[in-house]
Amino acid sequence: MTPRIPKLEKFDPVYLEWYDAVTIRKGSWVDMNLEIEDFGSGLLIKNIGFFVKETKGYLHFIRGYDCKYKEDGLGLHAIPIGCIKKIKKIKL
Repeated sequence: MTPRIPKLEKFDPVYLEWYDAVTIRKGSWVDMNLEIEDFGSGLLIKNIGFFVKETKGYLHFIRGYDCKYKEDGLGLHAIPIGCIKKIKKIKL
């Protein structure tokens, strides 16, 4: 179940847990039973970052930003809302 996204302002610090899709041994034969057991649910990723915006179906956040001008961001991520397990605003 996708969590409710809290009301966030640009550059609010956030903690996220989300599932990343997994591609295993692309282009080679695999034992599907073994691979699905080991990686079938994707990889759970935990991030701390800064909220940028929410668009239709995606949450955008960065790892860092230019504090003086607030124009440049480092490491922009666009996570599908359906992949987010947990999100909360945090204090630094």
